Amino acid sequence: MDSYQNHLIAEGLSDRTVEQYTRMLDRAMEWCAREAIHLETATATEVKALAASFPRSYATRGILRATLKRYWESIDRDRPPVGAVKLGKTPHYRNRALNPQDAMALAKAAQYWYPQGVAVAFGLYMGLRAGEIASAEWSRVEADGWYCVTGKGDKTVPLPIHPLLAEDLRYARKQAPGRFVFPGSRGRQTVTPQTIWNWTHQVADAAGIPTIHPHQLRHTAITEVHDRTGKLRRAQEFARHSNPRTTQIYTRVTDAQLKTAVEAIDYFNPIEDQ
Repeated sequence: MDSYQNHLIAEGLSDRTVEQYTRMLDRAMEWCAREAIHLETATATEVKALAASFPRSYATRGILRATLKRYWESIDRDRPPVGAVKLGKTPHYRNRALNPQDAMALAKAAQYWYPQGVAVAFGLYMGLRAGEIASAEWSRVEADGWYCVTGKGDKTVPLPIHPLLAEDLRYARKQAPGRFVFPGSRGRQTVTPQTIWNWTHQVADAAGIPTIHPHQLRHTAITEVHDRTGKLRRAQEFARHSNPRTTQIYTRVTDAQLKTAVEAIDYFNPIEDQ
């Protein structure tokens, strides 16, 4: 297992991914031991049976396939049966952004409210994930109005701080002058992502809107950037997505935009060739 971990680290994978793949390999090895199968030389039929022992979700099967692929690479196996792990249909993701009215109510409720409101503002104005909000540090706040966020793959990216969030942070700095924006308790340096969930629920309740989860704040921020700019590339950079197809999940068509699209249909005045 140590050699596998070293292989993953040498490939440049993040600590989180290394842990995830190692845990998945442990589960695969346990199944193989029960079935008297050697994973190093497992046949396609045996790998198919292994995959069937895992949930059929696209994400789980994807992680299993990547785990096995990296494992066989680490032992230099020739032509391993990676394709025996079927992923199934690609899941259909939908945009979970708040509607403009709810987003406005939430933003108003969040103002000058520490720590709950400030945590929500991080999501609404910067599109941060719950874990990124929970671990926010003052050292990441640059004097020129940028915030350095470390996200998936341990990739650190600077993002501009929205003026309204900057106001909230000036207020929050007086409440939490230590290292972290949201210091923890009971021996923890920071609050947990679950705490961010709880705070988001509290702010939503104060805003008089249905209960939401923190990732909806990220959806809302990315969607708002795209709606306001009309530029997918800008939304992609803001979201820190490596693939623009991921960002497309966060685009939406409003009723007004759809009405404009329908009104553009004109069969009696064809468009002339340019």
